[in-house]
Amino acid sequence: VAGEGKNAPGISVHQVKKMLHNSDVVIIDVRKYRNWWQSNKKILTAVRENPSEVDQWAQHYPKDKSLIFY
Repeated sequence: VAGEGKNAPGISVHQVKKMLHNSDVVIIDVRKYRNWWQSNKKILTAVRENPSEVDQWAQHYPKDKSLIFY
């Protein structure tokens, strides 16, 4: 839900790399489309979601998974 992540803990790049193939983790790329499209740095296993449409997609992710947003 928008605004709830204000106090979410941070995670390092090293920690994310260790979690890339963990089936209990979903990595979500929430960069704006233009920034995502122009970037040559993407996590291949990440799902791209529109940050301005959180209410439309947030409920699709299981509550028992760890979500990493970047």
